[in-house]
Amino acid sequence: MKYLVLLLFSVNMFSFSSSAQTSDLSVTMKNIGHAYKKAVRSTDGKEIIIHIDEMIILIQKSKKANFKADLKEQSIEGLDKVITVLQESKRFVERGEITKAKAKLKKVDVLREKYHELHEPPSVWELLFG
Repeated sequence: MKYLVLLLFSVNMFSFSSSAQTSDLSVTMKNIGHAYKKAVRSTDGKEIIIHIDEMIILIQKSKKANFKADLKEQSIEGLDKVITVLQESKRFVERGEITKAKAKLKKVDVLREKYHELHEPPSVWELLFG
């Protein structure tokens, strides 16, 4: 009985730890989204750079998350692509090309949609019909 309680406690702590990491990643992703919206809405180059830098820091943090083993490589690849786009956008801002920078930032949203699809649970139809 004592071992059963210990086993159940261990399993419970593991699941709590796993859900906490998922929750942390979710919060980080929401913060990235918030910084993205601020960057897109801003008209001041200095503000845009601040938000881009914030996104890069948050993305670097999210790369350390525990992704599912079969999706880890693709997830990291997607995050690296977003960082590259953000750096390109930042260079446009630094040259005073705000319009080009914002156009480049729109590609971040395209990448977000593409790579978020990897982590979405399958729909009922996909489960039923493959």
